[in-house]
Amino acid sequence: MTIKYLAGNTITGLAADTKPTTALIQPGARFLETDTNQEYFWSGSEWLAKATDTPWTYTVYKAGTTVKAKNNTTGAIDYSGDATVDCSPTIQSAIHNVANVGSDAGDAEFGAGIFIKKGVYKCTTYIDASAANGVRNGIRLKGECTGGTVLSFEPVSTLLAGLFINQNFSSLSDLTFRGNTNIGNIVYMYTTLANRARNFTINNCHFEGPNAYPFAGNGTGEPSGSQIGLFQDGQLASWIYWWKITNCTFNALGRALVSFGEYGTSIQISNCNFLYCTTAIILIDSGQHTISNCTIQGDSNYGETGISIVTSTAASNQIKNVIADLRKTGRTNCQAVLLGSGTPLNVIQNVYNINENGSTFVTLRDNVGVNTTYNIANPQFYHGLSTDTKPTGTSIIAGSRFLATDTRVEYVYNGSTWSAMA
Repeated sequence: MTIKYLAGNTITGLAADTKPTTALIQPGARFLETDTNQEYFWSGSEWLAKATDTPWTYTVYKAGTTVKAKNNTTGAIDYSGDATVDCSPTIQSAIHNVANVGSDAGDAEFGAGIFIKKGVYKCTTYIDASAANGVRNGIRLKGECTGGTVLSFEPVSTLLAGLFINQNFSSLSDLTFRGNTNIGNIVYMYTTLANRARNFTINNCHFEGPNAYPFAGNGTGEPSGSQIGLFQDGQLASWIYWWKITNCTFNALGRALVSFGEYGTSIQISNCNFLYCTTAIILIDSGQHTISNCTIQGDSNYGETGISIVTSTAASNQIKNVIADLRKTGRTNCQAVLLGSGTPLNVIQNVYNINENGSTFVTLRDNVGVNTTYNIANPQFYHGLSTDTKPTGTSIIAGSRFLATDTRVEYVYNGSTWSAMA
């Protein structure tokens, strides 16, 4: 780019440009890097970076075929790499070095943030934001905009995960995570006795398989085998809890979200969309979670079960206000919520499932199951066609209503039978 001299001693150019140092440059002149928004001022002998008022320790961005990590305290490009090969080392270095930058230097407990500007960042190796790699608690990874900032994990051989993270008080926001068929888990969160991954926030993020729709304008939506979007590993005797996952989309994955192991607990999932995933789109192997205001969608090829609560340790979960559209061919009753044997005290309310025959009704569990120990707090409202078999059994609360939408006849359940209301 040609250096431009503007009125008022303002000069613009790119970070890669050589800044002018001629005698014509007056002290106080300003140079703006238009690709990084970093400002410099001429002291009379050198260009000095203006201190930036930003909550982000590093800004990661692409300049042509180079990925760069700018130190927002010094203005220097601390790390860079070939963006056409692998962006992970540059991002990894910035994450690892936040403990040594600016006001955060010497603070061994809480770490600052990495801001990643718009662009698709090709990552052929994994990124480790865990304590094992010296990363502190409180690390924050934020994109410039969801869908615009994409971490595209494209390893040429099998990797367990694209991003590893286990720090307390950490967050992911405004990012799209995409994995190819060699990625087992796009984001893998785990616990150790020293780092328990508590108080974690994920907001406004997308988790996508390689065929996510729309993807480059031609995605098929077909999920990629058993690939998992977000895996929470709570198998060690060290509790993972107090997580919030909000306003996220999970698209074209084997499973969208798995909470595995009885030591993962107290996750709040709200206002999320789960699209085109396979059986057990949300798999819960632990208790005290809240899932609310979500949409779960499959199609004729996949999507048998929306939310699966599978073991006796998966107790005291609340699932409310969920719409499931699960229509796998050959399954006359795809399951919005499946409760395993002995899963106690789960509250399930206002869960709507659209099954493949086109009828719509509220459901507690859509096909035959063995569980009789969960608790539903209030009578429920069901609706369907007059030819539909009305639900019965100990899971149906006395006083529940059923509306036959084709005849407009309403029925009430007395605890054993349905009777038409006068």
